[in-house]
Amino acid sequence: MTLSSQLKDKNSPVSKWFRTHMDASLYRKFAQAVNYEATEYPVEIMPNHSEYGMAGTAFDYSFRWLIGPLHEEIVAAHAALFLFLTHKWTEAPKFVSKIIQIGNASQEIEKKATLSIILAWFDTYGRSGKITPALQFLLENQNSIDWESVNSLISKELAEDVTRLTYAALTTWGKDLDKAFILNPTFAGSRSVGGADADWITEEVLYDCKTTKIDRPFGRETLLQTLAYAFLDYDNQYNIHSLGWYYARRNLRIVYPLDEILPRLGFDLTLAGLRQSFANRDQTISIAPAINQKEGKRGKKSEHENTKIEVISLGAFDDWCKAHEGRFKYTSVERQPDNRRLITVYMDDNSMEKFLITF
Repeated sequence: MTLSSQLKDKNSPVSKWFRTHMDASLYRKFAQAVNYEATEYPVEIMPNHSEYGMAGTAFDYSFRWLIGPLHEEIVAAHAALFLFLTHKWTEAPKFVSKIIQIGNASQEIEKKATLSIILAWFDTYGRSGKITPALQFLLENQNSIDWESVNSLISKELAEDVTRLTYAALTTWGKDLDKAFILNPTFAGSRSVGGADADWITEEVLYDCKTTKIDRPFGRETLLQTLAYAFLDYDNQYNIHSLGWYYARRNLRIVYPLDEILPRLGFDLTLAGLRQSFANRDQTISIAPAINQKEGKRGKKSEHENTKIEVISLGAFDDWCKAHEGRFKYTSVERQPDNRRLITVYMDDNSMEKFLITF
């Protein structure tokens, strides 16, 4: 289960752990204080469209371009690789790579905002498996894609919204954009909650970015998700000392030190102690049950089922695909309970390769 789904499920190990260690009444007081601070800054950038989720995903990429060039390890690029494997869109990785190159070479906020929307289509598929109508059109017309047809798929109102959010970020963050950012950091415990990654860390402050327009934006899930990221940093890799929430539509950054937040919420352990406790919660996810269950349903094993499963990073899997391109007959992709993917690649010599990766 992903971190988000566990926070929504009151019977999940993560939810039970928070109920055990955090005082609910103190949470409500803390949330009230944060919401009071947030409402002092009214929403200045109202969306004139209904694609709120897509705007948030696109803004995440547009914000990254304010910090520096994008690279090929972004979720959108990995999603393109999966589209190549699962939908035989052979040019998908090159298409996303081209988007990245154009954006990296441009100095225009408007152009980068538009390109970010295209990346968001792929990102959405990568994180949820959902193919948006725009991405479906590209799939169906993969042999005749031109920039005119791509641009026609982008909502003018959505592009304007992402552009305005990006310009506002320049004002809100100012010279802080020149500081070092760790984008989409993953943690030592990320795999236990489906490969969770945060938005970014800068100056040892872990930020969660929101593009919501609701009046009281700070809720239970927002707080618990950000706290969980900090607790998942079991080995203190990032030395996180504060949590921050960036409300892009309000031009507002709110930051609280962890040594202030934890006692205010009733936690009675040190950060190191909380990390150890969080790591030892009742959470044991394995790839084996999913595989064994499928084998049981079939009733017998094929000769290929003894193929060794290689646990591999996305980058290494991408390198493997490039080295063996042209030898694939077909592939299958299975989403596992912990949000990893079991990929089976059938080769032209009738051999088989299996990979387990965190997406």
